[in-house]
Amino acid sequence: MTQEDKLFKLRRADLVVGAVILAAALVLFLVFRIAAPEGGVVTVTVRGEVMGTYHLDEPLEVDIVTDGGDVNHLSINGGKATVTDADCPDKLCVHQPSISRKGEMIVCLPHGLVIEITEGRSGSFDAVAS
Repeated sequence: MTQEDKLFKLRRADLVVGAVILAAALVLFLVFRIAAPEGGVVTVTVRGEVMGTYHLDEPLEVDIVTDGGDVNHLSINGGKATVTDADCPDKLCVHQPSISRKGEMIVCLPHGLVIEITEGRSGSFDAVAS
């Protein structure tokens, strides 16, 4: 077996190991994504201070105004929350996808804003049975 043959076999084995790791990561991502309960409550904080909590079941349009006068527009519709407008320079929060599952969040760093799904809907996996 030549040196080239040994290198080729090593590369093929590396590709197989890499493909297995990638497939496992994809399976884990899908399992956790599907298993995550849908959210029921959106908590809005600005620089660590809770500014409000809103239910995803109730359509809502609200402007979140920070102490410095900065504004982000939060839209809740169809069980999802999204930032539809902001006066920050990069508008990254506007380009983030809508959130609907517990633990998901939208962040606007220039304004110190965090919008997070904090509670699951009743009947979801993490709900307490009474």
